[in-house]
Amino acid sequence: TSVWTDRLWYGSFGYASVFGKMLLTKVGLFVAFGLIMATCVVANAAIAYRLRPRLGAQVPTSPLLERYREMLESKFVWVLVAIGVIVGLFAGGAATSRVLEYLAWQNATPFGVPGPTRFGLDVGFYVFAYPWWRFVLSFIFSVLVFSAIVSAIVIPRSIFSSRKSPITSPCSAVLTSSATITSMSPICSAIRRASRA
Repeated sequence: TSVWTDRLWYGSFGYASVFGKMLLTKVGLFVAFGLIMATCVVANAAIAYRLRPRLGAQVPTSPLLERYREMLESKFVWVLVAIGVIVGLFAGGAATSRVLEYLAWQNATPFGVPGPTRFGLDVGFYVFAYPWWRFVLSFIFSVLVFSAIVSAIVIPRSIFSSRKSPITSPCSAVLTSSATITSMSPICSAIRRASRA
């Protein structure tokens, strides 16, 4: 109802195209940021789960226990899917609320006046680009935090399920965190280059 009301309101002033662009931009932001968050969190959780010490490879098990372990592993996939959907919805919803900042960044115009800081950036950067880049950096930090939390939940379960090699779990934690930081470093570099442009 609110979407249709907004469309009628914009249309009454002859700006129906503006409403359509904003709606498409919201959908694009929701899908893009939702997929990025869900992919990073699920991928890091899957890496931590895969690198965990395997109980079946260290301790002799009965066929009944082996079937029970396989059932748990199959459910873990659905848990990952559920986590990905939940964090993706939250991330997408947060991104849609920043549609004005995104459009301002996309349509930024320099003022021709240097800013008050020593970086020598145009005032237009602080008006149009800075709010959007600040959201992007906070989003990247949220991705790292959620990935670390989900991986930390997976790893301690592996420590208690192993009797011989608990050191493997801390190693998997390091590898998981390194994979996350490595995957996000190109984005951070692009942000730094854009802020200096």
